Amino acid sequence: MSRLEAMIARNRELEQQKEQATFWPELCRRIDAGQVIPIIGTAVFYEQLFDMDGDGVVGISRAAKSGNGLSLEEQLAGAWARGIGFPFSGRHCLADIALYNRVVKCHDDQEAKVRYLNWLKNALLALAEEDPEVDAAVIAEQRQEIERSSFADIAVELGYPRPVQGQADPLAQLARLNLPIYVTTSYFDFLERAILANGRTPRTQVCFWSRRNRSVEPTRYVDESHRTDHDFQPTAENPLVYHLFGLETYPESLVLTQDDHLDFLADLTQNGANQTNPVLPLYLQRALTQSSLLLLGYHLHSWDFRILFRVLINLLPPRQVFNLAIQLNPETQQWVTSADDIKTYLKGYFEKPLNFTVEYGTTADFVAKLWEAWDQWRR
Repeated sequence: MSRLEAMIARNRELEQQKEQATFWPELCRRIDAGQVIPIIGTAVFYEQLFDMDGDGVVGISRAAKSGNGLSLEEQLAGAWARGIGFPFSGRHCLADIALYNRVVKCHDDQEAKVRYLNWLKNALLALAEEDPEVDAAVIAEQRQEIERSSFADIAVELGYPRPVQGQADPLAQLARLNLPIYVTTSYFDFLERAILANGRTPRTQVCFWSRRNRSVEPTRYVDESHRTDHDFQPTAENPLVYHLFGLETYPESLVLTQDDHLDFLADLTQNGANQTNPVLPLYLQRALTQSSLLLLGYHLHSWDFRILFRVLINLLPPRQVFNLAIQLNPETQQWVTSADDIKTYLKGYFEKPLNFTVEYGTTADFVAKLWEAWDQWRR
């Protein structure tokens, strides 16, 4: 390395140290003001549901311990693909597999989504049979209730979500930040349960994104409190948990297949100017424009992330408010050929449209650092 290159590297290091010195206090100040909104992906939950042995390998493919660069969601999708006879290569994209399931295996959209939820329940019960901490009688009882119980209810009865060995519970730490708004693309209510355990009373609201879902009569099956309440004012004591991609209680609301993701994006785009019955409540749209956003538990190539990011770009004007995305370190991923090039790409992808900063590492590690910084700052 030449002297000039060494000077450039040193200056870059000093600049990063300066940014870190101001980053955490500013983030904590915004948490204190209730101006941070975590947007939480399914990966945050799955890590505590399917990583039974705490070694970072999903239980459903426990034989493959070499590490293939696949996320837990992708490994689960691959297992489902094998189960339903998905005939195409690349068996790890859930949206593709779900579309095949709906077109070939099911009579209608709701049946297809119910079948997927039931498969998840069976997968979790099968893994629990290998877990020495779970009573066999509980597993047998939950198998009998599989059609009547939600995935979240079954998981809780089995003793999950369970923090990965050696880590604090990221859901509990996020709940303890006492923020007024949480957004999730997960179909399950584990976040609400964590907030309740924190001594607060969350308000669940669901994005009934299609025109058909929004027109369903409330008396038919929808809990009225789950519908958009345009007058609701989230507070630290009564926070909002907004399920952007649906809730398992209402299978039709799930954004699951490729078509669902595209229709969801189109519906939100077409509905953007609607001031009387918007898909997303206006108070949430305002909060998203005024708050720092933390994207937790997403992968750049997943449909969930790609559609979510386009939604944010469509909804949010250019602004100076900083946002943060957590991205696994490319250097640890076997599918990456050049970690430096990937980091350059991610920096450009996130920063230009919405002023996102990329933090490398796992979600659990970041949330632990965030909680430690917040705990020290508030003292």
